[in-house]
Amino acid sequence: YSFLDLTSTFRINDRLTFNISPKYLFSGVDNLAAVGFSKFINLSENKLFIAETNIGLDENSENNFTFSLRHLQNKDRTIDFYISNAVGTEDLGQLLRTDNYKFGLKMSFIF
Repeated sequence: YSFLDLTSTFRINDRLTFNISPKYLFSGVDNLAAVGFSKFINLSENKLFIAETNIGLDENSENNFTFSLRHLQNKDRTIDFYISNAVGTEDLGQLLRTDNYKFGLKMSFIF
């Protein structure tokens, strides 16, 4: 499959950033489409609150949400504590919803 995510970022001020992310999955079985909206709120120099929702645009995609508290350890590493009803936090998982809420920890490294 191929996954396309075109994120547009709008910085409102020093504390608030807004993203719009059209997403499309090309697959041999089904195609899925959604648009994601997210808001990043700077709580302090190294902490962010992130609220994201994905709105399904076809009968196969499902609406879902994720709330995260991000700790910026340094310029190359972040840790997210999140709650979500999305199947996953990356590509295909963002287009589907689960009936159960997930609590998780996600570490990101930038090389």
